[in-house]
Amino acid sequence: MNNILNNISFVLVSPKTSGNIGSVARAMKNMGLRDLRVVNPVCSINEEAFKMAVNADDILHSIKIFPDLKKALEEFNLIIGATRRKGKNRQNVLTPDKAAEKTVKRAGKNKAAFVFGREDAGLLNEELDLCRYIVEIPSDSGYPSLNLSHAAVIIAYELFIKSSIKMLTERKKLASSKELELMFEKMEETLLKIDFLPENNPSHIMRTVRSIFGRAELSMRDMKIIMGMFSQINWYRGENQG
Repeated sequence: MNNILNNISFVLVSPKTSGNIGSVARAMKNMGLRDLRVVNPVCSINEEAFKMAVNADDILHSIKIFPDLKKALEEFNLIIGATRRKGKNRQNVLTPDKAAEKTVKRAGKNKAAFVFGREDAGLLNEELDLCRYIVEIPSDSGYPSLNLSHAAVIIAYELFIKSSIKMLTERKKLASSKELELMFEKMEETLLKIDFLPENNPSHIMRTVRSIFGRAELSMRDMKIIMGMFSQINWYRGENQG
């Protein structure tokens, strides 16, 4: 198996049908992917899932189940959410081809996750906030919504093709999702204290802030410097209020 693909996972958020879970497992195995995670599933992983998985039983047997998306993504350094709901503040949008290229370049040194939403409602804004990039699969405007497993196989195919090409992989170690979330919490706390964020709706501007830093692909060193800056702001504010 391709070592790059070992570092790439698919995460399904609240899937409604066991058949879709099985179909995603099959698509993953076809393309050399193995790690499947499920967040708060509405359905069980039953006989229908194994029927649709065909010979991907091993992936279903090793599925990791999490109560919420934030917990499922803690260890990942690069997170890409699949959605058509970009929103006016979302700028980090990639095609499947570009998303796979970026992921393969980073996956030599980092763990990457592709997040797929609910069959009927996709990913919520709060869930998209955890993603550094968005991947949008082009489709006909008359019927743009793809089945979950169809979206998964398109992404898996692009990852397989890109990982099979001798691409120059980057060795930069990125900060993990857990580390970035701690940074964003500290930033929001400080920005509220200095009245940069409106108390009634801080998430509106913070969503843009997340997008800016998401494009920066921060390393641990980068993140520690930013955390230090905000610690100094808090210290300075406290000194001058004392």
